[in-house]
Amino acid sequence: MKRLVLAAGAVLLLGSGAAGCGGGDEPAASPQRTETPAAAPAAPVATEAAQTFGTGCAGVPSTAGGFAGMAAAPVVAAVSGSPELNSFATVVKKAGMVETLDSAPEITVFAPSNAAWAALPQADLDDGMALTGILLNLIVEGRQGPDELASGALETLGGGELKVSGADGAYKVADATIVCGNIRTGNATVHVIDKVLLPAEE
Repeated sequence: MKRLVLAAGAVLLLGSGAAGCGGGDEPAASPQRTETPAAAPAAPVATEAAQTFGTGCAGVPSTAGGFAGMAAAPVVAAVSGSPELNSFATVVKKAGMVETLDSAPEITVFAPSNAAWAALPQADLDDGMALTGILLNLIVEGRQGPDELASGALETLGGGELKVSGADGAYKVADATIVCGNIRTGNATVHVIDKVLLPAEE
């Protein structure tokens, strides 16, 4: 109990090219220089989508904005409109942790899919304290990408440990599989998993 309260507090306390112009002697070159920066904004969108991995990524982003739209919003706001993650957003709201997650800088969230939450007993879903413990067991400090997921263990904000392993877009977190990983939001990296990882009982 004390660990959960302290860990929740820890989340709240986490630390928080323009193109050049040509000379007037070359009027023919000016239209080309104007066109180059106009095409540049499309690059971040493609890069953002390309960085995700997993067979379940097609169903994750909302139709409005896609992964690029999610990258512009804090984590709970970003996943609220996702067809695969709206249950996670509902659980966060029920646990009273929206502001905690949305204001925490640089975290990683292992977010269970809607199907994963549906497999959890209703009693756990109705227990705010239980949900807090579950959510803290799904969050680690810092943005953990594929390199950090390859092998080892990550300490959760709940004080537990999640073993990670994998390579080439196929990764496991404890006994859950990442079905869509490396989703960027404004303050977090999100990995969608196919199982709710419960904290170890003490």
